[in-house]
Amino acid sequence: MTDLKYRENFEEALQFMAKGQVFDAELKLQILHSEYPEDFKVLSKLGLIKLYKAEYDDALILLGEALRVRPDAVEIAGMISLSMAKLKRLDEAAEFLAFTKEHEQNGMWANRAEAAIMIEHGLFDRALQILLIFTTENSELGWDVLNDLGRCYYELGEFCHAEEAFTNAIENAQIIGLQIPFLYYNIALCQLEAGMRDEAKDSISQALELDSELAIAWSTLGVMVAEDEDIERGLDYLERALRIEPEEPTHWYMIARIHKLNGDSETAEQHMLEGYRALQALQPDREIPDGMRDG
Repeated sequence: MTDLKYRENFEEALQFMAKGQVFDAELKLQILHSEYPEDFKVLSKLGLIKLYKAEYDDALILLGEALRVRPDAVEIAGMISLSMAKLKRLDEAAEFLAFTKEHEQNGMWANRAEAAIMIEHGLFDRALQILLIFTTENSELGWDVLNDLGRCYYELGEFCHAEEAFTNAIENAQIIGLQIPFLYYNIALCQLEAGMRDEAKDSISQALELDSELAIAWSTLGVMVAEDEDIERGLDYLERALRIEPEEPTHWYMIARIHKLNGDSETAEQHMLEGYRALQALQPDREIPDGMRDG
Protein backbone atom coordinates (compact mmCIF):
# COMPACT_ATOMS: atom_id res chain seq x y z
CA MET A 1 0.00 0.00 0.00
CA THR A 2 1.40 3.39 -0.96
CA ASP A 3 1.72 6.21 1.56
CA LEU A 4 -1.03 8.08 -0.24
CA LYS A 5 -3.38 5.09 -0.07
CA TYR A 6 -2.54 4.66 3.63
CA ARG A 7 -3.42 8.30 4.34
CA GLU A 8 -6.66 8.05 2.38
CA ASN A 9 -7.76 4.92 4.25
CA PHE A 10 -6.81 6.32 7.63
CA GLU A 11 -8.64 9.60 6.99
CA GLU A 12 -11.69 7.65 5.86
CA ALA A 13 -11.56 5.63 9.08
CA LEU A 14 -11.44 8.84 11.11
CA GLN A 15 -14.43 10.19 9.21
CA PHE A 16 -16.38 7.02 9.94
CA MET A 17 -15.52 7.38 13.63
CA ALA A 18 -16.62 11.02 13.65
CA LYS A 19 -19.98 9.96 12.19
CA GLY A 20 -20.39 7.18 14.75
CA GLN A 21 -19.95 4.46 12.11
CA VAL A 22 -17.84 2.29 14.36
CA PHE A 23 -17.96 -0.93 12.36
CA ASP A 24 -17.00 0.78 9.10
CA ALA A 25 -14.11 2.50 10.83
CA GLU A 26 -12.99 -0.76 12.39
CA LEU A 27 -12.97 -2.53 9.03
CA LYS A 28 -10.82 0.20 7.46
CA LEU A 29 -8.41 0.13 10.39
CA GLN A 30 -8.12 -3.66 10.37
CA ILE A 31 -7.08 -3.53 6.72
CA LEU A 32 -4.41 -0.96 7.62
CA HIS A 33 -3.35 -2.98 10.66
CA SER A 34 -2.72 -6.05 8.49
CA GLU A 35 -0.18 -4.05 6.48
CA TYR A 36 1.14 -1.77 9.22
CA PRO A 37 1.01 -3.92 12.40
CA GLU A 38 3.17 -1.48 14.40
CA ASP A 39 1.63 1.78 13.27
CA PHE A 40 0.83 3.74 16.42
CA LYS A 41 -2.12 5.66 15.01
CA VAL A 42 -3.81 2.53 13.69
CA LEU A 43 -3.19 0.59 16.91
CA SER A 44 -4.52 3.38 19.12
CA LYS A 45 -7.70 3.94 17.07
CA LEU A 46 -8.42 0.23 16.83
CA GLY A 47 -7.88 -0.08 20.57
CA LEU A 48 -10.26 2.80 21.18
CA ILE A 49 -12.93 1.12 19.05
CA LYS A 50 -12.53 -2.13 20.99
CA LEU A 51 -12.97 -0.08 24.16
CA TYR A 52 -16.17 1.44 22.73
CA LYS A 53 -17.42 -2.08 21.98
CA ALA A 54 -16.64 -3.33 25.52
CA GLU A 55 -14.20 -5.86 24.05
CA TYR A 56 -11.69 -5.14 26.79
CA ASP A 57 -9.30 -8.06 26.24
CA ASP A 58 -8.86 -7.12 22.59
CA ALA A 59 -8.54 -3.45 23.55
CA LEU A 60 -5.70 -4.28 25.93
CA ILE A 61 -3.75 -6.16 23.29
CA LEU A 62 -3.96 -3.30 20.79
CA LEU A 63 -3.40 -0.53 23.31
CA GLY A 64 -0.48 -2.41 24.84
CA GLU A 65 1.14 -2.62 21.40
CA ALA A 66 0.50 1.09 20.87
CA LEU A 67 2.14 1.93 24.21
CA ARG A 68 5.11 -0.29 23.35
CA VAL A 69 5.58 1.75 20.15
CA ARG A 70 5.07 5.06 22.00
CA PRO A 71 5.83 4.64 25.74
CA ASP A 72 5.12 8.33 26.33
CA ALA A 73 1.53 8.13 25.03
CA VAL A 74 -0.34 9.22 28.15
CA GLU A 75 -3.86 8.86 26.78
CA ILE A 76 -3.11 5.26 25.78
CA ALA A 77 -2.03 4.54 29.35
CA GLY A 78 -5.34 5.96 30.53
CA MET A 79 -7.28 3.74 28.13
CA ILE A 80 -5.30 0.73 29.34
CA SER A 81 -6.12 1.63 32.95
CA LEU A 82 -9.82 1.82 32.09
CA SER A 83 -9.73 -1.50 30.24
CA MET A 84 -7.97 -3.20 33.13
CA ALA A 85 -10.48 -1.79 35.61
CA LYS A 86 -13.32 -3.25 33.52
CA LEU A 87 -11.52 -6.61 33.59
CA LYS A 88 -11.11 -6.28 37.39
CA ARG A 89 -7.31 -6.21 37.12
CA LEU A 90 -7.32 -3.44 39.67
CA ASP A 91 -3.70 -3.38 40.85
CA GLU A 92 -2.45 -3.05 37.28
CA ALA A 93 -5.17 -0.50 36.52
CA ALA A 94 -3.98 1.59 39.46
CA GLU A 95 -0.40 1.58 38.18
CA PHE A 96 -1.41 2.90 34.76
CA LEU A 97 -3.76 5.38 36.42
CA ALA A 98 -0.91 6.83 38.49
CA PHE A 99 1.13 7.42 35.35
CA THR A 100 -1.85 8.96 33.56
CA LYS A 101 -2.74 11.30 36.43
CA GLU A 102 0.83 12.52 36.61
CA HIS A 103 1.17 13.33 32.91
CA GLU A 104 -2.26 13.84 31.35
CA GLN A 105 -3.11 17.51 30.87
CA ASN A 106 -6.90 17.46 30.59
CA GLY A 107 -7.49 14.54 32.97
CA MET A 108 -10.10 12.92 30.72
CA TRP A 109 -8.87 9.32 30.70
CA ALA A 110 -7.55 9.58 34.24
CA ASN A 111 -11.01 10.54 35.51
CA ARG A 112 -12.71 7.77 33.55
CA ALA A 113 -10.26 5.15 34.77
CA GLU A 114 -10.33 6.36 38.36
CA ALA A 115 -14.13 6.21 38.45
CA ALA A 116 -14.09 2.68 37.02
CA ILE A 117 -11.56 1.57 39.63
CA MET A 118 -13.62 3.14 42.42
CA ILE A 119 -16.70 1.27 41.20
CA GLU A 120 -14.89 -2.07 41.28
CA HIS A 121 -13.72 -1.30 44.81
CA GLY A 122 -17.33 -0.55 45.82
CA LEU A 123 -16.62 3.14 46.42
CA PHE A 124 -19.73 4.31 44.60
CA ASP A 125 -20.02 7.72 46.29
CA ARG A 126 -16.52 8.67 45.22
CA ALA A 127 -17.03 7.27 41.71
CA LEU A 128 -20.26 9.21 41.33
CA GLN A 129 -18.58 12.47 42.33
CA ILE A 130 -15.88 11.93 39.69
CA LEU A 131 -18.42 11.04 37.02
CA LEU A 132 -20.69 13.99 37.76
CA ILE A 133 -17.76 16.38 37.38
CA PHE A 134 -16.78 14.54 34.20
CA THR A 135 -20.27 14.89 32.73
CA THR A 136 -20.39 18.63 33.39
CA GLU A 137 -17.08 19.09 31.58
CA ASN A 138 -17.94 16.86 28.61
CA SER A 139 -21.15 17.52 26.72
CA GLU A 140 -20.90 14.40 24.54
CA LEU A 141 -21.09 11.29 26.70
CA GLY A 142 -20.42 7.76 25.55
CA TRP A 143 -22.64 4.87 26.56
CA ASP A 144 -19.92 3.57 28.89
CA VAL A 145 -19.91 6.76 30.97
CA LEU A 146 -23.69 6.61 31.29
CA ASN A 147 -23.48 2.95 32.25
CA ASP A 148 -21.01 3.72 35.01
CA LEU A 149 -23.28 6.52 36.20
CA GLY A 150 -26.15 4.05 36.27
CA ARG A 151 -24.13 1.54 38.25
CA CYS A 152 -23.31 4.16 40.87
CA TYR A 153 -26.92 5.31 41.17
CA TYR A 154 -28.13 1.71 41.40
CA GLU A 155 -25.70 0.76 44.15
CA LEU A 156 -26.60 3.92 46.05
CA GLY A 157 -30.30 3.02 45.87
CA GLU A 158 -31.30 5.72 43.39
CA PHE A 159 -33.04 3.31 41.04
CA CYS A 160 -34.97 5.85 38.94
CA HIS A 161 -31.77 7.75 38.16
CA ALA A 162 -30.05 4.44 37.45
CA GLU A 163 -32.70 3.28 34.98
CA GLU A 164 -32.61 6.66 33.23
CA ALA A 165 -28.83 6.43 32.87
CA PHE A 166 -28.96 2.86 31.55
CA THR A 167 -31.73 3.78 29.09
CA ASN A 168 -29.67 6.72 27.82
CA ALA A 169 -26.65 4.41 27.56
CA ILE A 170 -28.61 2.02 25.33
CA GLU A 171 -29.71 4.93 23.10
CA ASN A 172 -26.19 6.32 22.85
CA ALA A 173 -24.79 2.92 21.97
CA GLN A 174 -27.41 2.44 19.27
CA ILE A 175 -26.46 5.77 17.69
CA ILE A 176 -23.04 4.32 16.85
CA GLY A 177 -24.47 0.95 15.83
CA LEU A 178 -23.75 -0.94 19.05
CA GLN A 179 -25.99 -3.24 21.05
CA ILE A 180 -24.47 -3.81 24.50
CA PRO A 181 -26.21 -6.83 26.09
CA PHE A 182 -25.45 -6.12 29.74
CA LEU A 183 -27.14 -2.71 29.52
CA TYR A 184 -30.47 -4.50 29.12
CA TYR A 185 -29.59 -6.66 32.12
CA ASN A 186 -28.87 -3.51 34.13
CA ILE A 187 -32.28 -2.14 33.14
CA ALA A 188 -33.80 -5.40 34.40
CA LEU A 189 -32.20 -4.93 37.83
CA CYS A 190 -33.83 -1.51 38.13
CA GLN A 191 -37.17 -2.94 37.04
CA LEU A 192 -36.90 -5.65 39.69
CA GLU A 193 -36.34 -2.99 42.33
CA ALA A 194 -39.55 -1.31 41.12
CA GLY A 195 -41.46 -4.60 41.38
CA MET A 196 -41.81 -4.88 37.59
CA ARG A 197 -41.00 -8.60 37.27
CA ASP A 198 -42.53 -9.19 33.85
CA GLU A 199 -40.73 -6.18 32.40
CA ALA A 200 -37.50 -7.37 34.02
CA LYS A 201 -37.87 -10.80 32.41
CA ASP A 202 -38.37 -9.12 29.03
CA SER A 203 -35.23 -7.03 29.51
CA ILE A 204 -33.19 -10.08 30.50
CA SER A 205 -34.52 -11.92 27.45
CA GLN A 206 -33.36 -9.00 25.29
CA ALA A 207 -29.91 -9.26 26.85
CA LEU A 208 -29.75 -13.00 26.15
CA GLU A 209 -30.91 -12.55 22.57
CA LEU A 210 -27.87 -10.33 22.07
CA ASP A 211 -25.48 -12.52 24.07
CA SER A 212 -26.48 -16.09 24.87
CA GLU A 213 -23.30 -16.42 26.96
CA LEU A 214 -24.25 -13.71 29.46
CA ALA A 215 -24.09 -15.96 32.50
CA ILE A 216 -25.44 -13.54 35.09
CA ALA A 217 -28.56 -13.04 32.97
CA TRP A 218 -29.23 -16.81 32.87
CA SER A 219 -28.60 -16.98 36.62
CA THR A 220 -30.97 -14.15 37.53
CA LEU A 221 -33.64 -15.37 35.11
CA GLY A 222 -33.31 -18.86 36.56
CA VAL A 223 -34.03 -17.64 40.08
CA MET A 224 -37.00 -15.59 38.90
CA VAL A 225 -38.51 -18.49 36.93
CA ALA A 226 -37.99 -20.88 39.84
CA GLU A 227 -39.62 -18.45 42.24
CA ASP A 228 -42.55 -18.33 39.84
CA GLU A 229 -42.92 -22.09 40.52
CA ASP A 230 -41.25 -23.48 37.39
CA ILE A 231 -38.34 -24.90 39.37
CA GLU A 232 -37.20 -27.37 36.71
CA ARG A 233 -36.82 -24.65 34.06
CA GLY A 234 -35.22 -22.31 36.60
CA LEU A 235 -32.61 -24.93 37.47
CA ASP A 236 -31.92 -25.47 33.77
CA TYR A 237 -31.17 -21.75 33.36
CA LEU A 238 -28.93 -21.75 36.43
CA GLU A 239 -27.03 -24.78 35.16
CA ARG A 240 -26.44 -22.90 31.90
CA ALA A 241 -24.94 -20.05 33.90
CA LEU A 242 -22.62 -22.49 35.68
CA ARG A 243 -21.50 -24.10 32.42
CA ILE A 244 -20.60 -20.67 31.06
CA GLU A 245 -18.99 -19.26 34.21
CA PRO A 246 -18.24 -21.98 36.78
CA GLU A 247 -15.71 -19.75 38.53
CA GLU A 248 -18.38 -17.22 39.61
CA PRO A 249 -19.56 -17.90 43.20
CA THR A 250 -22.88 -16.10 42.71
CA HIS A 251 -24.22 -18.77 40.35
CA TRP A 252 -23.46 -21.53 42.87
CA TYR A 253 -25.21 -19.59 45.64
CA MET A 254 -28.25 -18.96 43.46
CA ILE A 255 -28.64 -22.59 42.41
CA ALA A 256 -28.18 -23.68 46.02
CA ARG A 257 -31.00 -21.34 46.98
CA ILE A 258 -33.35 -22.92 44.43
CA HIS A 259 -32.47 -26.48 45.45
CA LYS A 260 -33.25 -25.51 49.03
CA LEU A 261 -36.53 -23.97 47.87
CA ASN A 262 -37.24 -27.30 46.18
CA GLY A 263 -36.64 -29.16 49.44
CA ASP A 264 -33.28 -30.68 48.40
CA SER A 265 -31.10 -29.52 51.28
CA GLU A 266 -28.27 -31.95 50.55
CA THR A 267 -27.75 -30.71 46.96
CA ALA A 268 -28.15 -27.13 48.19
CA GLU A 269 -25.32 -27.62 50.69
CA GLN A 270 -23.09 -29.20 48.04
CA HIS A 271 -23.62 -26.25 45.71
CA MET A 272 -23.10 -23.79 48.54
CA LEU A 273 -19.75 -25.46 49.24
CA GLU A 274 -18.80 -25.12 45.57
CA GLY A 275 -19.70 -21.45 45.85
CA TYR A 276 -17.37 -21.01 48.81
CA ARG A 277 -14.61 -22.82 46.93
CA ALA A 278 -15.09 -20.56 43.91
CA LEU A 279 -14.96 -17.54 46.20
CA GLN A 280 -11.80 -18.85 47.85
CA ALA A 281 -10.20 -19.26 44.42
CA LEU A 282 -10.91 -15.57 43.77
CA GLN A 283 -9.99 -14.50 47.31
CA PRO A 284 -7.39 -16.98 48.63
CA ASP A 285 -7.33 -15.43 52.11
CA ARG A 286 -11.02 -16.14 52.66
CA GLU A 287 -11.67 -19.33 54.65
CA ILE A 288 -14.44 -21.83 54.02
CA PRO A 289 -16.78 -21.85 57.05
CA ASP A 290 -16.18 -24.83 59.34
CA GLY A 291 -19.60 -26.32 58.71
CA MET A 292 -18.98 -26.40 54.95
CA ARG A 293 -15.71 -28.32 54.91
CA ASP A 294 -17.00 -31.86 54.65
CA GLY A 295 -17.08 -32.01 50.84
